Amino acid sequence: MIYLTDPQTRASDRQKVTELLAGKEGVAGLIGPDRYAALGLPSPDKNSGMADLIVVAKGGYAIVGTAVGEAFLVPVSGTVNLGYHGYLASNPDMDAAFLVSGRGIKQNVKIGPVENIDIAPTIAHLLGHELPDAEGHLLTEILR
Repeated sequence: MIYLTDPQTRASDRQKVTELLAGKEGVAGLIGPDRYAALGLPSPDKNSGMADLIVVAKGGYAIVGTAVGEAFLVPVSGTVNLGYHGYLASNPDMDAAFLVSGRGIKQNVKIGPVENIDIAPTIAHLLGHELPDAEGHLLTEILR
């Protein structure tokens, strides 16, 4: 994520950063605020904690936690996942396993993909509570 800190030069700074990173090795693209709503992200105009640009890494590359000079994007090698950044949730490589066990859960049930927003309502239900304002739904297929 890239934060542009001078409101007076934000538009020109965004353009300059876009020019500097376009076609750079390891960069799949840049996402600007005009695409944030489609990704469920807030606008930096309405949320000062939101970045002005998001860098998306190409497959085989990742964004490191700290940038030194131009070394913000590194090739990823091996099978060890060190928790890299730079990938969109729509990337299938970002899918994670969902395993659940315990009282109130059916055994040996396989279900399809699960949305993160479905976990809280399901756990609340198992604890005898409801989350009426939650966006997710109850994962009834795993419940006894």
